[in-house]
Amino acid sequence: MTHRTSLLVAVLVPALFATTVVDRAAAQAYADSLAAQVDELFARWDKPDSPGCACAVMRDGEVVYSRAFGMANLELDVPITPQSVFQVGSVAKQFTAASIALLALRGQLSLDDDIRMYVPEMADFGDTIRIRHLIHHTSGLRSATDLRALSGWGGRDYSNNVRNVVLLSRQRTINFRPGEEYSYTNAGYYLQAEIVKRVSGKSLREFADENIFGLLGMASTHFADDYRTIVKNRVQSYAPRAQGGLQRFLRNTDYVGPSGLQTTVEDLLRWNRNFDDMTVGGPDFIELILTRGILNSGDTLNYAFGLTHVDDRGLKVIRHGGSWKGFSAKLRRYPEQRFSVAVLCNAGTGGVGATDRAERVADMYLRDVFKGGAAANAPRAAPKLVAVSTDELERLTGYYWNETRKSRQRIYIREDTLRYSSDPRKLVPLGNDRFYVAPEGTRIVSFATPTPEHPLQMSVVVGDGAPTVYDAVEPVALSPTEQEGYLGTYYSAEQGYEWVVRITNGRLSMWDPRIWFEFELRSVVRDTFQRPWGQFTFTFSRDDQGRVVGFTVDTSRLRNVKFVRR
Repeated sequence: MTHRTSLLVAVLVPALFATTVVDRAAAQAYADSLAAQVDELFARWDKPDSPGCACAVMRDGEVVYSRAFGMANLELDVPITPQSVFQVGSVAKQFTAASIALLALRGQLSLDDDIRMYVPEMADFGDTIRIRHLIHHTSGLRSATDLRALSGWGGRDYSNNVRNVVLLSRQRTINFRPGEEYSYTNAGYYLQAEIVKRVSGKSLREFADENIFGLLGMASTHFADDYRTIVKNRVQSYAPRAQGGLQRFLRNTDYVGPSGLQTTVEDLLRWNRNFDDMTVGGPDFIELILTRGILNSGDTLNYAFGLTHVDDRGLKVIRHGGSWKGFSAKLRRYPEQRFSVAVLCNAGTGGVGATDRAERVADMYLRDVFKGGAAANAPRAAPKLVAVSTDELERLTGYYWNETRKSRQRIYIREDTLRYSSDPRKLVPLGNDRFYVAPEGTRIVSFATPTPEHPLQMSVVVGDGAPTVYDAVEPVALSPTEQEGYLGTYYSAEQGYEWVVRITNGRLSMWDPRIWFEFELRSVVRDTFQRPWGQFTFTFSRDDQGRVVGFTVDTSRLRNVKFVRR
């Protein structure tokens, strides 16, 4: 080495070292700034008397943020940590479907198999329900959750997979032909859990432990199929009480498949890392579980194997959320950016929601790569408010009915603001009788007077979806004599259960004599009633003489369940 070369090296090496140090310091400062912004997002719940959330972020396979806020147990003064174990609701679906995918790739079943090959107690509905129909919510099966409610099971009653499968096997009709529609429901995932058990000889919990969780180091994750099990770092969930304060939820179910997964934010990121590392299953497995469902019409769904494909301002996103008894969960992955965020909360109502938090965390970290650059990452601002007089708002109030969906919505005014449905969501005016539903902003509600036969209609559009049109209706006032025409006991063979229609305090009501549960039947249109909460619709039928002989029950996920008057 010459003297001149030695001098050049002596000058360049310290300069490069200094540049590296500066770059590292700048990168660390940027990371610290992002972390501070995320901290601020959760700061309002970071109190010793509040439930809260855990949040973790992964970039290029490395966890770059993992913190927690609020309390895991308010009674014992235990704070949430990144290692806290939450129930994650429907986030579990991707692991159930992944278990089915592993069995398919091993040749132990085919996605085109008739489900009755494995669950022969299911009825023959005339059209074959295949395993892939269960995965993509295209089976037509009725909602097991709604069926339980019609069979006298309350939210405090014990339930497990066996009871759900028995209930599904009693059904003799389905909502639609398999493959004709997409209808999100838990029913198909109860049956997938049962198929995993019958094909592998192991429970879903055992199969997933051995074939997924153990291989990925997800040591704090399991399907909770025995509520008596002691779980280290388990989080308690909460919800607001009507009279103020909080109430806690008790775990009293052992069903798994559509839900029932207990896990941590960091374990969920270990799962998301597998989409790049492919430790479990390899490339064929990853390709399969990302495959979207296809309807009989040839239309492709956004829904894959418990995973939903969406676009977020030009970026591809694979996501799923979940909620269960006060828990709220969201797992989002941006595959092209190798970025993931997991948010788990233990008070999914009352403003502590995982979905909004996860989206806003992604906003912070990906602001420079969203379509349009940083400007596209401006806070998801509400459209500009337009002043509307109280008289104009009053003109729109009332009840609106969609006959196809058997769905009624109420529009009313509270605190000088138009409200949508029975919850306190606000309708924020956009002008020309158009509103958006706050706070999510993706639901647009508009009002029109298209024809003399339909003097006022309400149209509801969610995102880029087709409009759902509701006609304004006046509730029917029944005379005492008319009320008496509905009285009696009604039985469903599919449910193996009966309900009694009676009059209580001068109003028609539906009464369950086994558990002494009762609710008012609120008139919508002639012979059609709804429960005061939820979307259960009861449509009574009459014989040729005009006598009431039965009723059918409909919800958004359950159609035409028949009860016959005894």
